[in-house]
Amino acid sequence: IPASGADFVVNKISFKAASSGSGWMMWHAYYSTDANFANPTPIVENANSDGKAKEVMIECSTGAEELGLTVEDGQTLYIRIYPAFKTTAESSGRFFMISNLAVEGLIQ
Repeated sequence: IPASGADFVVNKISFKAASSGSGWMMWHAYYSTDANFANPTPIVENANSDGKAKEVMIECSTGAEELGLTVEDGQTLYIRIYPAFKTTAESSGRFFMISNLAVEGLIQ
């Protein structure tokens, strides 16, 4: 998400995610303003760690009303979501779903 022409103060990052085909999937999500994704900040870690949310969308967010992350003019906000299985067993027919990714804030 590039900021162009103004600073963008991010107050909240949120999305919904779920697994299909297995309840044994979990995910981690991070954000960074560094192009190399150095020193990422967690949005959520080990989501769905109880394995019960198969095919149920889980709300994931920074959990803050006022995150206050400033993405300066010319900077870019990077978001990465990493799905993973909690088991090393080989499997197929598994899917990871993301919806309603939102970055909320104010342009200054």
